Amino acid sequence: MVDTADFSPLQDDHWNYVSSADMNQLSDADWVVLSQQRKAFFSSRADRVLAIYEGMRGEPSFGYQINNFRHGLQSGTLAVHAGLEDEDIVVCLLHDIGFSICPENHGPFVAEMLKPSISARNYWMLWHHALFQTANPPERQAIIENQRKALETHEYADWTREFVARYDNPAMDPDYETLPLAYFVPIVRRVLNQ
Repeated sequence: MVDTADFSPLQDDHWNYVSSADMNQLSDADWVVLSQQRKAFFSSRADRVLAIYEGMRGEPSFGYQINNFRHGLQSGTLAVHAGLEDEDIVVCLLHDIGFSICPENHGPFVAEMLKPSISARNYWMLWHHALFQTANPPERQAIIENQRKALETHEYADWTREFVARYDNPAMDPDYETLPLAYFVPIVRRVLNQ
């Protein structure tokens, strides 16, 4: 019997560990175990995404009057008040979740993270939203304008412009009363765990 005291805990007490620490050494039975447990494991991906988002709560700002945690809450709150659908609310809430990790690529980061659960419209918007912001650092303005021009006629460009204008750029107000993260949890679970 293998002592599992040093192993990472399994999500479910009734699950099994595979027989080898080397993927090349896994048996057919090991792959069956992984296949069965993987589906249930990924059915709770919303909670993992929410844990990442919650981790942003105490992050500092580098100059904005609020941090990205509060920015996402404001963006999501604006979407709720506008009566947007659940999926749009979720992408508003989470659109900058990767900003402190990979600021230059945070759009593609979140687009790929949410891809299995969102429409092509929101995937495209998340991927490109930073290019549609009209306020950019002066040293990058010309580059960003050229990249944006190449995307202007895309079928999802209008939604991306609307997202930036109504749910991203105005969501930086330290006095704006936002809904708490707890309000968004069931919405995120509905969208990501489908």
